[in-house]
Amino acid sequence: MPVFSDTLSNDDKAFFNNVFNDMASIEKDCIITKLNAGAKQENIKFPSLYREKINERLVKILSCHDDYKLLNLLHQNNIFGGKDND
Repeated sequence: MPVFSDTLSNDDKAFFNNVFNDMASIEKDCIITKLNAGAKQENIKFPSLYREKINERLVKILSCHDDYKLLNLLHQNNIFGGKDND
């Protein structure tokens, strides 16, 4: 979801900068690997805490008054129901 930087307050910019720095500092600890057709594939799985912090801030920036946790349905590809996962 694009949010143009000129629409962000200095507080919002500082928030995203801090979250980015926090995530970058733990990135190596969040790498997971799996085999796909015999080849090792790497992926980064950050703790859901970061997703929730970012979603909460985006909902505030966009002046939406819905519960930011509803965005978890998007992240789970679960808009229309089905198995709930994280």
